[in-house]
This record gives sequence, structure tokens and C-alpha cells, in this order.
Amino acid sequence: MDTFLPEEALFDRALLIPLDLLASFFVSGLLEIVIPFLIGFYIWRRFGASWRLFFIGGAMFLIALMREPLNELLVSSLSGSLPLEYLWVAFYALPAFTAGIFEESARFIAFKLVIKGREVSDALMYGAGHGGIESILLVGVNTLSLAIVVYFYPDQLSADQMFLVNSIPVWLPLVGLWERMVAFVIQLGLSVLVLQTLVKEKYLYFVAAIFLHFLVNIVSQVLLLQYGIFASEGVTTLFAAAFTYYIYATLKNEKAKLTASVAGEKPEPPTESAQ
Repeated sequence: MDTFLPEEALFDRALLIPLDLLASFFVSGLLEIVIPFLIGFYIWRRFGASWRLFFIGGAMFLIALMREPLNELLVSSLSGSLPLEYLWVAFYALPAFTAGIFEESARFIAFKLVIKGREVSDALMYGAGHGGIESILLVGVNTLSLAIVVYFYPDQLSADQMFLVNSIPVWLPLVGLWERMVAFVIQLGLSVLVLQTLVKEKYLYFVAAIFLHFLVNIVSQVLLLQYGIFASEGVTTLFAAAFTYYIYATLKNEKAKLTASVAGEKPEPPTESAQ
């Protein structure tokens, strides 16, 4: 038999959720969805990169998620055979490694077979879609949906679930937002790095991208378990800062080469003896 709570009960129950926590959920979820498109808009306006690259990046990220069944298989098979002190390999190292393999391979395939452009802006727009769909679907939609359910449809949650939501610190969704933005920057940097594999015809860049992807994931996980979320996000932010500098330096180098190329096409001014 279905039971229905009166409107007053629903209203009182909604009041159990602090407004500052609700605002934290709403703001975080909304920005995790909107910011990737704003970055894509900036890249389009600033460099003229095609939005097609944005959606290719999003599609390739989704294709790379085919690693999840493989992760489950590996974890289930290894967790029963590994000694207790090595279980972290199954639960953290292997998923981090497959993420690097599948996502960087997806990037390389896209640049090799689908995307014709070889400019840094092409990689940035692809990375905005790749990291953007990750932020939108895996975090933003879930965060915003939770906020909507908690506030507008609290009767859909049990008392225990409401208690768990209430126990979340008000700053935690904002830390989640920061984590997504930091990861977004790293995705941009990895996209630029993989593109260099084709620009410079050196597969070392592809291998470096896989290793760095793995390193960021495993270091953030270990720090999260050992020292907490702020240590984990602090070090991940340093990775993002390094990738930001790499993007800047690569853009500067590309601009310098373009300037030199254009200057080389201009006829040299006549010398005094020729006059």
C-alpha cells in the first residue's frame, strides 16, 4: 500500500537540509555542467577551433569507458589471489593504469584518424569536450540531481539517506567542483601532449601521456586514503599548474613558428650594394 506524506510534512522534511548545503550542491552541480561549455566557447572565440572537436572529445571519452567492465574483471580476479598488503594494486593501480591506456589511446586515435587539424587549439577544443563530458555526466549531473531530489522530492529518500546528506560538510561539493576543474585542466594538457605525438612524430609523447595520466590518478588516490582530500587536491592542483604552463609554452612555441614562417615568406629588403 502506498503512503503519501501531507504537504506540510514534505515542507518540514525539506527544511532538514540546510540552505547553505543546498546552495553548495546547486552551485557545484550547475558549474560542473556549464563551465566546460564556457571554456569551449572561449577556445572557439579565441582560436576559431571547431565545436565539432568538442563533441568528438566527448564521444571518445565515452568510448574509453569501455574499460570499466575490464576493471571489474581484473579487480574481481586479482582481489581473491593477492596478499592483503597488495590489494591496492587491484583496487587503485590497475584502474589508474587502464584509464591512462584507454583515454590516451582514444585521444591518439581521434587525432590520427578523425581530426585533421594539428594546431594546439584543436587539441584544446578536443580536451574541453573530453574533460567536459567527464565533468558533466560523472559529477555535475549527479550533484545537481541530488540537490533537486533533496529539495523538491525529499519523500523519495529514506530517513537514513536524509541523515547522510545532512552529514555532508557544506564545503565538500565545492571541493568536488574544484577537483573537476583541476581535472579539466589536466585533460586539456594531456590532449596537447598526445597531439605532439603526431606533430613531432615521436611516440614518446604518447607514452608520457599514459604515464602522467596514471601518475595523477594513483598519486591522488594514495594521498586521499593516507592524508585526506585536501592533500590529494593540493598535489593534483600542482599537476594542473604544470600542465597549464605546458599549454602556455606550447602555444607560445607554435605562435613563434608561425611568425617565423610568415616572415620567411616576405622578400628581403634590398641591400645597399644592390641599390
